[in-house]
Amino acid sequence: MITVEVKIYFNGGGVKTRIISLKDEENTVYNLLIRLKSNVLMKSEVPFGDEFKNLMVIVNMVEIHFLAGLNTVLKHGDCVVLVEAVAGG
Repeated sequence: MITVEVKIYFNGGGVKTRIISLKDEENTVYNLLIRLKSNVLMKSEVPFGDEFKNLMVIVNMVEIHFLAGLNTVLKHGDCVVLVEAVAGG
């Protein structure tokens, strides 16, 4: 079992921090996002779109596209930051 800190930033300037535990065999960014998405209490807190396209995910200050994307393996104590992508003018 691993525990990660998740910081969720909202367009309106708000931020929430959660501590989430994952089983060792489910220790990827994708599984973390699925877990957050399925948690009834988190649905209104996490800016999920279609397969997380509108979500920037950062693990220990590195954006996951520079790592292994949604398959990035999380370790105990990692900090995961979720930021809703904003577009428009």
